[in-house]
Amino acid sequence: NIFYAFDSADDGGYEYVAIRELACGLSLLCQGSKSVKLQFGFGLFDADGDECLTILELQSFLASILTVLFACIYQTARLPPS
Repeated sequence: NIFYAFDSADDGGYEYVAIRELACGLSLLCQGSKSVKLQFGFGLFDADGDECLTILELQSFLASILTVLFACIYQTARLPPS
């Protein structure tokens, strides 16, 4: 889903994200409002586009969040003391 979130153009059947699409998407994530960021993130996990998360979509969401959280905790624990 993240590929299709950035690939906004019809590239004639080629599956790639143009640099402009990537830059616009990253700009939106960095500078957009909280509502825009939430809507974007929700759309990544709403695979069927029904604006509701199924049990499997919710499990995928939670697994992703926990993976990032644990990776951040692990990296923080490995930092040398100041």
